[in-house]
Amino acid sequence: MSTISGHVHSGTSRKRRRCSPRRFIQQDPSVLMGMLCQRITVRTGVVFTLVVLIVAGPLLTGTVACAGQARTDVNTKDAGGLTALERAVTQGDISSVLALIQAGADVNATDNSGRTVLSWAALQGRLEIVRAFARAGADVNVKDEQGWTPLTLAFTAAHFDVVQALIEAGAKADRNQLRKAVRVSLRRACL
Repeated sequence: MSTISGHVHSGTSRKRRRCSPRRFIQQDPSVLMGMLCQRITVRTGVVFTLVVLIVAGPLLTGTVACAGQARTDVNTKDAGGLTALERAVTQGDISSVLALIQAGADVNATDNSGRTVLSWAALQGRLEIVRAFARAGADVNVKDEQGWTPLTLAFTAAHFDVVQALIEAGAKADRNQLRKAVRVSLRRACL
């Protein structure tokens, strides 16, 4: 015979043994709290159980909150100095980009050269990723350390569909920037 509340097992001998529930369930604090309340209810009544829940409830909530903080920050850089969002852009993985944006990744964070993920997506011609960043509120007019914007980077790389998407998203076409981009493009074409 076995019962949950007392964990009594009857075997071939006439002695009754009690099994410790902690041996079976060691990790989950909510299960342990439920088992503790069940034992207290059996021994002392319902009122004391409510008092225990009121007192111990915040402790359980704190434990669950600490467990949630153990998750990895989506803006953390890896050993190569890249965030998960930068890796997803480099690989052209739109589904990962969307998931990371949804998880709260910073779409305006800059790398060591001052470029944002939008700048890298524009330079690589990743049209859908550029549109996703624009919808997520990325700064379409941000300049890197050399003064390049996502628009001029896309223009120099001849990604004109990305240029059009950036202009539709509100990117400003600065004449001096575009002249510089044209000169760079012409130098590349002559090489």
